Amino acid sequence: MEPQFYQDYFRFILNQGNFRNALELGCGTGTMANLLSPYISHIDATDLSEEMIQIAREINVKKNISYSLMNMIDLDKDNLYDLVLCLCDSLNYVLGYEHQKMVLSKVFQSLENHGTFIFDVHSMHKINVIFLDYKEEQEDDDFYFYWSCKKTNDYEITHHVVIEDLDTDQRMEEKHIQQSFPLELYLKTLKDIGFSNIQCYSEFKDYDPNGDRIIFVCRKEV
Repeated sequence: MEPQFYQDYFRFILNQGNFRNALELGCGTGTMANLLSPYISHIDATDLSEEMIQIAREINVKKNISYSLMNMIDLDKDNLYDLVLCLCDSLNYVLGYEHQKMVLSKVFQSLENHGTFIFDVHSMHKINVIFLDYKEEQEDDDFYFYWSCKKTNDYEITHHVVIEDLDTDQRMEEKHIQQSFPLELYLKTLKDIGFSNIQCYSEFKDYDPNGDRIIFVCRKEV
């Protein structure tokens, strides 16, 4: 993600209210947790990747951030939070509608009353149009990058990523699979789970069905 994207997301989150403690699922290298740390008393930041967590601990050292290795599908109810985040299409890496529903349900259980859950997913427009045979390639004197996407099922895309350090001849090649589902299904699922106040946005503005990303702001009001 571009640095400006994180800055825009950071401001968007702060505009949703004042929060005391937060949980971030899929925190990556801790960029968002680091931005939010001066404004939130404590943040539990989790990710499935041990390498990501190690980098986060090295570059984003803040006393009020606790990093831990966790698959979001294993979230339990040991702690309650007034803010839970799952950003940058992290939920789309949870494969299968039932598994995503399980994560959303566990988040609801982990929220305090009047707590807020903010997450985003790829829009159907992005799955069916933007990502359809998408390719990006970049090369300079010491670096090569290649990224392609293919729609591999009704609600599924497969990413192929190659990164080469031309100075050291180091090469990284990975395949990532993501699944995203229609807006109507997410809204029904969130309401069935118990969220009663749900707002949708596109790129931090009013919802646009032709937008890249759908951002959900869900309030737990029981």
